[in-house]
Amino acid sequence: MIKRFFVVIFFFIVLMNGVYALGVTPGRTTIDYIPNLEKEVQFSVLNNENKEMDVIFFIQGELNGSVSLFDTKAEFKKKDSSKGFRYKVKLPEKLNPGLHTADIVSLEVPK
Repeated sequence: MIKRFFVVIFFFIVLMNGVYALGVTPGRTTIDYIPNLEKEVQFSVLNNENKEMDVIFFIQGELNGSVSLFDTKAEFKKKDSSKGFRYKVKLPEKLNPGLHTADIVSLEVPK
């Protein structure tokens, strides 16, 4: 019984497809609240696998209406090791104390 369990686990691991993630740097940016603050922030997407791919960007989270992307789609060639992108943050006039977030999601999409 135990041997069968280990055989099943072994085949599961061997047959499992690799999971790959896009590299994004910096992974997090913290902005202290100032009413009506407008700030432009830069980030980079890394193409660690040196492959051709399309990447889309979208915003989610509580402050998604306060963030606007300059680009919503990018095309990477094999030779592109990384590309830089920007977004703009415009904080509201009033905000309750505490942590408030917006996430910029980068997602590889099929060509």
